[in-house]
Amino acid sequence: MLSHRRVFVVLFALVMLVVFTGSSQAIPAFSRQYGTSCSTCHLDFPKLNDFGKAFKDAGFKFPKDDESFIKIPPVLLGAPANKELFPHSIWPGSIPGMPPIGLRYNQFFQVVSGNRNNFNVQDTTGDPAQQQFIP
Repeated sequence: MLSHRRVFVVLFALVMLVVFTGSSQAIPAFSRQYGTSCSTCHLDFPKLNDFGKAFKDAGFKFPKDDESFIKIPPVLLGAPANKELFPHSIWPGSIPGMPPIGLRYNQFFQVVSGNRNNFNVQDTTGDPAQQQFIP
């Protein structure tokens, strides 16, 4: 009876995990910016392939001629005729179509139990030659 209860509890917990798990809602920002698939840089998320590592090391830019690979057009600021009206209007120029912001979050969690000092040497006799190792 006890083993059936454990099986039921484990199956119930697994069903609840599947039912209440939300979608990942990942945003492929670099994939959209450069018009490529996620597999260009990733093997399995978050593991990077060699090109993904080189892309990351280059500051998330293609190594050569990065501007020619960007598929999102820049946002134009002002018109060329605004140069004459400059302090009272926007100077003509452009900004990137995507904000140049990248956030990264890493989390590390470690549980230290009450058995953390199990690998100590216990001196039972006072003689250092006869110390016992306690696993």
